[in-house]
Amino acid sequence: MSNQGDPMCGISQFNNNLGILIKHARNDESILLELLNRNWRIPEGVHARVSFIIDGRTVLSAQMRRASRFQDVLIHEFDALSEGLAFVRRFADGLHMRVVFHEGSEGFWTVPLGGTRRVTDAFINCMLRLYPRTDSQPFDTTAPQRPAPPAPRSQPHDPLAAGPGPLKGPAQ
Repeated sequence: MSNQGDPMCGISQFNNNLGILIKHARNDESILLELLNRNWRIPEGVHARVSFIIDGRTVLSAQMRRASRFQDVLIHEFDALSEGLAFVRRFADGLHMRVVFHEGSEGFWTVPLGGTRRVTDAFINCMLRLYPRTDSQPFDTTAPQRPAPPAPRSQPHDPLAAGPGPLKGPAQ
């Protein structure tokens, strides 16, 4: 559950005092990426430029901000859900990730990504469950609609009525 009480999905990897979290709460417009180091003492208002390199390719370079409630957490909020999912897919397909801190003395983190496909699939399935499918229509259901034309009325049919041509009786 998020701090607002909304259901949440997430992926986390911790090693000693270091952690990476990817999470999404229902009704949020984005995915959050968090880095944690229990030894950090980040002052409020501080931003840090961080790059995420997966299998030798930079997939994200961002200014991360200190979490409002925690001095040992940096947060990046993707501008759109689609951007966050693109990062998650690259994360899932990767074998090795390097997290590079461009300022300060943190250096870089090496993160093995073996097995992330399985947990990432679970994360995406969790997100899909947060948003149950509803009936969809190929038009704006809130716009006024013209009534459909009435169906053609069929003529009453009398099975004993004469049909085309004269009726023939029994052969005489």
